[in-house]
Amino acid sequence: MSNNDVNNLNSDSKMNKEVNKEEEGLSLRDLFGIIRKHILVILIFIFAGGLIGLGVDFILPKSYSSTATMLVSPSNEDGSNTSNVNEYQYSSYISKTYIVFITQDVVLDKVSEDLDVAYGYTFTTKDLFDKTSVSLESSSLVVKVTFTTNDAIVAKNVANMISKNAVLISNTVDANSVPAYKLLYGNIAVLSEAKTGTKDSHLLRDVGIGLAVGLVGAVIYAWLKEALDNGFKSSDEVEKVLGIPVLSEIPFYDVESIRNKKGSKHNE
Repeated sequence: MSNNDVNNLNSDSKMNKEVNKEEEGLSLRDLFGIIRKHILVILIFIFAGGLIGLGVDFILPKSYSSTATMLVSPSNEDGSNTSNVNEYQYSSYISKTYIVFITQDVVLDKVSEDLDVAYGYTFTTKDLFDKTSVSLESSSLVVKVTFTTNDAIVAKNVANMISKNAVLISNTVDANSVPAYKLLYGNIAVLSEAKTGTKDSHLLRDVGIGLAVGLVGAVIYAWLKEALDNGFKSSDEVEKVLGIPVLSEIPFYDVESIRNKKGSKHNE
């Protein structure tokens, strides 16, 4: 086999390796190289995203939440409180019923009317439903009624009005003194009234979203930058694309940098 044949085989082998490398896609090393190359721009994108998230949190309307609590405590027919296991299980059962009952139209319609009369608030039943959350305090018979709006005092007044009306309506009786809601009658009371609403903070959420958006934008930028860069990055690429060997390379010298270094030495 001649030298030319050997050279051709080596060249074909090298070409095959390059093709296989391209087909495999970016390696982890290539990925880190791209990140290192564009690290400054990536950091700028992420920082800008965080600032945007901070700005959004500052611009968005503030919300306040206030919570009233209610205690589920069934009683015997003679009015005495019971505390045996069966009664506790029964209380746990009807507590879940109260959670649904409190946000029903029969309660919220009355709340809407009373708020208009007492405070001049114009909340529709749907508004009240959307802004009210009812839940059980973990491992207890305490029902929490939380109302969220853009005013701390309004949040307090509405939460108290909902809890008050929930008790009144659950204890409703007809003309013959028969409870309208026998399952719920006399089994719940307001435990503590709502206080002035506290501000809901979404700062970490908004900044976190901003940072994530900035990171995604940085990745897209780096990918587009690399994808649109059609220049040769090495002598191997020149040989592969043009099919001719590279005999020599012209080194790059940063003349300005060299002059500055020399100037600093003379000044010393």
